[in-house]
Amino acid sequence: MPYVKTKDKIYLTHTEVSVELEGKGVGSKLVKAAQEDIEKRGMKPVPMCPFVAGYIKSHPEWRKLVLKGINKKFLESLPASGGRLSLPTGRQARGKP
Repeated sequence: MPYVKTKDKIYLTHTEVSVELEGKGVGSKLVKAAQEDIEKRGMKPVPMCPFVAGYIKSHPEWRKLVLKGINKKFLESLPASGGRLSLPTGRQARGKP
C-alpha cells in the first residue's frame, strides 16, 4: 500500500491486490493493518484512496483517527453501498475486460 508520510500524518494514496485475491477481503485486511499501525504510531491517516476512505466509513471505530475537517467531509460524501464502493478493480481499473 503506497503512502506519503509527514511528521504526524500518513497519506494513504492507493490500495491494490492481485486479481486472484479480489473480493476475498484482502484489501480490507490490508487497510485494517495499516490503521492499527498508524494508531500505534500516534499518527493521523489521510485517506486519499477511495477504498481506504470507504473502509473507514464502513468501520466507524477507525474514524477517531482521521483528521477533522475536509477528510471527515470526504468520508461523509461517499455513497453508502453496503460498506463497499463500486469502483473498478484489477483488470477493469487497468482498462481490460
